[in-house]
Amino acid sequence: MAHPPPRHDFEGFANGTSNPWGRDFTGNGEAFGEACGIPHMWHLIQGARYQRQGGVHFNPNTYADIPTIAKHRHYLGATPHGGNGRSDEAGGGHAHSGLMIYLGDNWPAEYRNNVFTINLHGKRINRDKLVRKGAGYTATHGEDFLKSSHPYFRPVHLTYGPDGAGVRMRANSASRTPLSDGALWRIPSAPRANSTMSAATSRNFGLSRRSSQVMP
Repeated sequence: MAHPPPRHDFEGFANGTSNPWGRDFTGNGEAFGEACGIPHMWHLIQGARYQRQGGVHFNPNTYADIPTIAKHRHYLGATPHGGNGRSDEAGGGHAHSGLMIYLGDNWPAEYRNNVFTINLHGKRINRDKLVRKGAGYTATHGEDFLKSSHPYFRPVHLTYGPDGAGVRMRANSASRTPLSDGALWRIPSAPRANSTMSAATSRNFGLSRRSSQVMP
């Protein structure tokens, strides 16, 4: 949806995808979003109609849905939900939350302009690399940025601050329902891709909790 500032209404920007819980922009204003229940990465263009998980489009009179730009899946098998619990090597699973395109300077140069998304089933943060192709982009699979061993690892949002440090917001870590806990974690620097970040070494990269207050 788009909200033109002079008017007090909303208008459709694009149609389709499924549970798009994260969107962000590149440095030149290109929009990207993630999805759950279907392939995960989408280049968002005004007026476009994308694959959707269910239901029907507002306007059926178009030739075909625009497919994902991803050259890979984060789940194994023919169906997204069929990969639950067995897609560790592919990226963790089909469900994502939050999306950040990193444009800061604190992290290694190979992370700049990469797309980071939270993978809920996989208890990790996935990383996709955007590659220009024709008038659009493709997204290729990068090494996962972070992986947790906590059974209720449930971040919901990713962003970075004006100082270039990444921030992830965690909620609902102690139990699935209700929302009983929350914290902000700041990552001022990060390891290079293809390196291992264990719980012991994460302190070297500044992984620090920023809030101990219970979120309502």
